[in-house]
Amino acid sequence: MRTVIEILVDDLEPVDPLRPTRPATTMAALTTILAIGTVMTLGLRDDLGAGEPRAIFLLRSGVLALIGAATLAAAVSAARPGVGNHHDGWKWALGFGAIFPLSMGVLAIVDGGISRAIIEAPSARMCVAVGLLGGMVLGAPLTAWLRGGAVVDAERTGWLVGFASGAFALLAYNIHCPSSTVTYIGLWYSSALGMAAIAGRLIVPRFLRW
Repeated sequence: MRTVIEILVDDLEPVDPLRPTRPATTMAALTTILAIGTVMTLGLRDDLGAGEPRAIFLLRSGVLALIGAATLAAAVSAARPGVGNHHDGWKWALGFGAIFPLSMGVLAIVDGGISRAIIEAPSARMCVAVGLLGGMVLGAPLTAWLRGGAVVDAERTGWLVGFASGAFALLAYNIHCPSSTVTYIGLWYSSALGMAAIAGRLIVPRFLRW
């Protein structure tokens, strides 16, 4: 007589374990491709072309990379939940990134508002478009990978996917963006990243339901 356990295991099939390096590698590759495409279609920043990057560009790049890496790590860990696992570094990264919108607010008060040139900057629409649409492209394979895991909090993971993919998309666009002002970054980069995060929250959880 076969036992109940033997009968149950007959239908089981081995599966490949989730590899955390796969989404990170994929995100890095897609970000590189998007950056190359940006340079080929829109061109390189003048200071980068001259080999003398400005401090604000380096700071902006560092913040975007930090937010992207921290939220990506948290999203990846969401697919492999475990007791005692805490991944709250993304909160600190977002808090650090908040220096730009906060500084924008202070400067707006001091200067009596945001200049019309920044509000109507031609590159602003491209910044938002790349952050949102590029974020969706980068977020798609990450979402597909997460479907193979055991995501418990789909809504929180949606936010993380949106922040991660949006940050890396903006990091790619960043090498072209001609603006070097804190106000521009605080207004448009923050808006683009926020929209990407909202898109992630609205779209991603639908694909992660058990």
